[in-house]
Amino acid sequence: MTDLSPLLRPDAWLGEMLGCDAFNLVVDDQFIEMVHGGRLSAKSMASGMPDDCFVQVKVDVTDFQTLHFLEEAGFRLIDTSVTFEKEIDDTADDSESKMSRFSRPEDEEETVALASRSMIYTRFHLDPLVGKEIADVLKGEWVRSFFQGNRGDRMVLAEVDGKIG
Repeated sequence: MTDLSPLLRPDAWLGEMLGCDAFNLVVDDQFIEMVHGGRLSAKSMASGMPDDCFVQVKVDVTDFQTLHFLEEAGFRLIDTSVTFEKEIDDTADDSESKMSRFSRPEDEEETVALASRSMIYTRFHLDPLVGKEIADVLKGEWVRSFFQGNRGDRMVLAEVDGKIG
């Protein structure tokens, strides 16, 4: 059996939310070299995973060899992400006419409620093994954990007619 513990990073918060141990599988250069070099088989990886847990992994969408390897090891593709980048102009006018802004502490309850009721295309909502109720609570609490300083550095909110939306 392959010892995968160095590749598994516990996520206590997510585990608590899901009611089981939760991990992030680290796909770094060493992992990719093991997979592409044939030193780690999908079968040995599958047998080396902890029982009754949730394991998530992020992989470059163009790395088909690693994607296929993970599928052979029992992982299922649930969603893909697109990342946009933009330079932030901290000197820009912060007038009320803007439609987006950084969150403020007083936004917490409204933002938690919005996340709990309106996120439907998250990786948890799309996963058939995670129920809608759990996914709704999870996203609301994920937002709350941001406001508590536990997850994320900044949150951008859209504001329409003075309401977060």
